[in-house]
Amino acid sequence: MPKTRMEYWRQKLERTVQRDKEKNRELAVDGWHVFTAWECESKEAPGKIVEQIHKFLRE
Repeated sequence: MPKTRMEYWRQKLERTVQRDKEKNRELAVDGWHVFTAWECESKEAPGKIVEQIHKFLRE
């Protein structure tokens, strides 16, 4: 969570998460499988993201 304008960012991130859930449901109905990686996660633990992508692709 950013350290400045926390209320703005909290609301923005909540809206983004909600929108992503809705879009993921729509894609699943159409037969797609969705993998979501947040930029902040890739910076904190890039090896973990790579591992998750490999697992996602194997499934």
